[in-house]
Amino acid sequence: MKILKIELQNINSLKSEIPIIIDFTTEAFQNVGLFAITGQTGAGKTTILDAISIALYREIPRFSVSSTKAGLVDVVSYGADGAFVRLTFQNKGVIYEAFWSIRVNDKKGRKIKNPKEIVSLKNLSTEQILADSITPFRNKIEEIIQLNYNQFLRSVMLAQGEFAAFLSAPNSEKGALLEQITGEDIYKRIGEEVGNRKHAELRNLMIIKSKINSEDLLSEDELKVLKTENKHIKNEVVLIQKEIKRLQEIVSWFKKGDELDQKMSDLNKRDARLKDTIENNKEKTLALANNIHAEVFSDVLKDITRISDSLNANKIQEVELGRQLLLLTEKIKEVELKETKANMDYLQSSIDFKDWQPKFSRIDKLDTELTALKATIIKLKQDRDAEQIAIGKTINNISAKESEEKLAKDELEGITTFIANNSNLPLISGRITQWNLQLSNRAELSSLIEKNNKQCSEQIAKKKENDVNLESCITEYSSIEVETLNLEKELKEYDLSINNNSFTELYNKKAKLDNQLLAVKEFKNYANENNRLQKEKIQQEALIKESNSKLEKQVISLSKQRTILKGESDKLIVFEENYELKKQIINLQDERTKLKSGEACLLCGSLEHPAIEEYSSVNTDESQQKINKLQNEIDVIQKTINQLEISVVVERNNIESNSYKIEEITNSINKLEILFANNEFGFAIENIEVIDNKHSDLEYKIKAVSQKINEIKEITEKRDIVFNKLEKLKTNKNLLENKKLVLTEKQAAFSSVILSFENSVKESDVELEKLETSLQLALFEFDLKLPSVYFFPQFISELESKVTEYNTKKASQQTIQSSISSIGIELKSLKNILEEKSIKLINLKTKISEDSTLWTNTNISRNLLLPSEISVVAKREELQASIDNYYGILEAAKQELQNIKTDITTKQTEIISNVKQKESLNREIQISENDFALKLEKSIFSSKEEVKDALLSAADKSAFEGIHNSIKEEQIKLDAAKNDLKQLNVAHLENKKFEETKEGVNIQLQAKETEENTKLERIGELRSKFEMDLNIRNRNKSITDEINTQQKEVSKWEKLIKVLGGSKHAFNVYVQRLTLQNLINRANLHLMKLNDRYSLKLNKTYVEKEELNFKLIDHYQTDQERYVDTSSGGEKFIISLALALGLSDLASRNVQINSLFIDEGFGTLDSNTLETIISTLETLQSSGKIIGIISHVDSLKDRISTQIQVHKRSNGISIVEIVS
Repeated sequence: MKILKIELQNINSLKSEIPIIIDFTTEAFQNVGLFAITGQTGAGKTTILDAISIALYREIPRFSVSSTKAGLVDVVSYGADGAFVRLTFQNKGVIYEAFWSIRVNDKKGRKIKNPKEIVSLKNLSTEQILADSITPFRNKIEEIIQLNYNQFLRSVMLAQGEFAAFLSAPNSEKGALLEQITGEDIYKRIGEEVGNRKHAELRNLMIIKSKINSEDLLSEDELKVLKTENKHIKNEVVLIQKEIKRLQEIVSWFKKGDELDQKMSDLNKRDARLKDTIENNKEKTLALANNIHAEVFSDVLKDITRISDSLNANKIQEVELGRQLLLLTEKIKEVELKETKANMDYLQSSIDFKDWQPKFSRIDKLDTELTALKATIIKLKQDRDAEQIAIGKTINNISAKESEEKLAKDELEGITTFIANNSNLPLISGRITQWNLQLSNRAELSSLIEKNNKQCSEQIAKKKENDVNLESCITEYSSIEVETLNLEKELKEYDLSINNNSFTELYNKKAKLDNQLLAVKEFKNYANENNRLQKEKIQQEALIKESNSKLEKQVISLSKQRTILKGESDKLIVFEENYELKKQIINLQDERTKLKSGEACLLCGSLEHPAIEEYSSVNTDESQQKINKLQNEIDVIQKTINQLEISVVVERNNIESNSYKIEEITNSINKLEILFANNEFGFAIENIEVIDNKHSDLEYKIKAVSQKINEIKEITEKRDIVFNKLEKLKTNKNLLENKKLVLTEKQAAFSSVILSFENSVKESDVELEKLETSLQLALFEFDLKLPSVYFFPQFISELESKVTEYNTKKASQQTIQSSISSIGIELKSLKNILEEKSIKLINLKTKISEDSTLWTNTNISRNLLLPSEISVVAKREELQASIDNYYGILEAAKQELQNIKTDITTKQTEIISNVKQKESLNREIQISENDFALKLEKSIFSSKEEVKDALLSAADKSAFEGIHNSIKEEQIKLDAAKNDLKQLNVAHLENKKFEETKEGVNIQLQAKETEENTKLERIGELRSKFEMDLNIRNRNKSITDEINTQQKEVSKWEKLIKVLGGSKHAFNVYVQRLTLQNLINRANLHLMKLNDRYSLKLNKTYVEKEELNFKLIDHYQTDQERYVDTSSGGEKFIISLALALGLSDLASRNVQINSLFIDEGFGTLDSNTLETIISTLETLQSSGKIIGIISHVDSLKDRISTQIQVHKRSNGISIVEIVS
């Protein structure tokens, strides 16, 4: 990296109207390896180097000192509005331009609240802008130069006093300085991290160790006994499960038998329901049979009904057509009058329209004049309103400006007072940043102390709690030991009592008695059922005999009634034929009354009407009475026949039903006799008393055995309770012993942690006290009190707010004064505008009044011709609408007249067609009546009404057929189901291969399942013990393995920290010594050129706090070693320069540095040494370096030919001159 050119303006004392340019590419610096920057003290020599660091990093070395609170704003020359620096440099063959500028005042010379900075980085080789904002600019600079700011200060620009800092630093600060210079602080963090990690792993190891317990495990003997017991119980469970399976199969057999009995019961119920259905639907079955015979007449009856309906409709139409023809004849005269009137109205409306045309022209002219006047008036009113609004706004503006002027004067007075009362705020502003940092550190220390105190208190509380738990654990353990001995004694007593009684023998005896009792109960039920069935069979046989007798009588009576019905039906047919003939004659009587002698008949056209007299005396009343009487007699006979038919069907169903019941009863009795045969007790099915006696005897024996079993069960339950309680106590005893060990280890761990926290709190308290003392002294200078620990942000914020308020008020003082002057000018202007607008408003009001009068006169003239609410267009449209309306009425009347004439012709045609249709229908009905009479003679019916009554509607027919089919289908299904059930019963009885009763099997099964559950529970208890034993062993093994693993982890970190020196800072010191040795080697190379008399040597052995000490070797005094502190001022300068050049080499690393600036005085050197150093520095040109040194030594002016001279003038401004 090589600097080519520096341009700057208004930086500190280097204030100028035009930029100051220092170009290292000019002839003055060609082939020059060393140049000097000379001038008086305070002239501005270091400012040139400041410009370089500002342009590249926006930093100033002198401002980096912690006690300095200046910023970039402070580098701007006094009185200047802004400043800038432009630096041109070359790196790896590419030329770049770095630019920085700042503006602190505006164009009027007023101070800007937030000064504006501009940065820019440009590649001059490609003319590309690489960055134009602060953060990207800084990142890009470091990327190109490959040096951060600190590295730049130690390799390119050695600031004033910086390169000698290492030599003069005390031993305690050399390490930190090495880290700062070489960037090796990472090794310090590594050492600290290794130490922290070692302590963390030690804590983890302690936590894991606290988990170890010593619970008692099962002994080998106990384990062997329990395993034997477990095996024996498992074998017993297998046998029990086999017996359970056998009993479950028997239970399934009984269950299946119950299911078959239930199915038989269900079939009987279905059979009963079917018989009820047949009985309830007897009438529907009979009606369905009659419907089949009557359906032969269905088509003929439909034809007769259809033709009769058509004849009635024809007659009605005939009358209606005559009435309509008469109405049309009367209406045609009315419409002709209407046509004449419409024609006259049409002609009058045309004349009125023509008379209005001249008036329309005059009205249009007046409307145009009125519209123009109205528009003018509206415009004048708008102008008037606008002027009134403007006057109002002007008055408001004047009032607002007067208020604004008063407020500004009041504000100016307040600002002046505030500035006078807070004159010390500018001094406080420079201290705020430092105070904020110190207060923040104070808060962090206080927080750390509170945190450590809290954690220490928590650990103390936990330790106390742990101590209480330990004492409680010891007490409880002793109590459990006593209780365990008492329970073991009680358990032995229960075992002795149980062993004296055989529970299994009693249980088997009770099971046998239970089975016998269940068998006796079952046989008792069978005997009672057999007795009931025998009685029911006798009752059913009596019912069948009674039904056969009734059926025989009903069949004879039914035959007699059917013969009587046939004779009466034949008579009814003859009476009905005579009645229909008379009815037809009477139906034509109404038409005959309309006929007149000499006029043509509308139907046949005949002029003579002989039928009028011939049929005038025909009467149908007597025939109708005979028919009704005979029909009533037939209905009574038919009702009797229907009742007899229903009774016959009912009796037949009763006989069939009772026969089926007898068959079922017989089958049930046979089954019971089979079940009763060869029973183990020798019971006869008829002997119920013997069975009852046996039942009572068995119940007494079972009660005695059960009482004995319950006594043994009670003892066993008490023994189990004691046993479980004893096992639980043993478990608790083991847990307490383990808990006691854990609590003891935790007690030691808590003590160690508490001590660590207490030491940390003491160290932090000392540091906090020092910091608070420093802050109190600094704040006392400005009469400020030290804020509370955690409220310092508000304290700093209040100070910053006050400083900001002071600066703001200072800047706004002049602004407010200018504003007051400006407001006065504006008030004068507004008052002049108000006067002009008032005059204009008066003129507008006068003009509006004149035009309004003219509009009123013109509007009166217009209304005389036509009211103003009616427009010309509306009136014209009204007249035209009248013409159109009357024309429409005329055309409608003409069309209506034509339509009536057409309707008359149509009606006459329809009358002729109606007469012909009537003749055709009379012929058709006669044919259908003859066809019906022939079919009736061959049928079982005696009249048309009987046929109609027998016919069913489609819905009834479908419903009756559905009922009939469902009964038939249900009967078939029922018969099939009964047959299948009989076969299943036979097969089920063949599958019985056991002797146990149903109740006995259920009791045995329940007992075996209870026994199985008891055995399985014991197996579960044993398995739980085995698993607990295994878990304890595995848990201890895993914790041991975990401890071993963690111990290896701790050993690894202990070995590493031992390798690093035995403490967390040892590794950092080790690396610092390596770095220092490398620095000394490089410094000796430069020292050999500067003065070969001396060299530096790092101490091989050292004690604590002297690890970074090194000595000076004097080769002119037989390589005598002595401390550097014994060197003279000149010797120290030479050593410091050599170290500075070495540090530059270290800091630059792999970066090529072609420019080097040293800001240090050379006044301590004699002329010979100075000559040697200058010569040595000049030789660095051969390595491509150009070196600039800053010094006020006059002798350098003669020795170094190329100089940048800074001349100080009386007004505090310096100028720059390049001398070659």
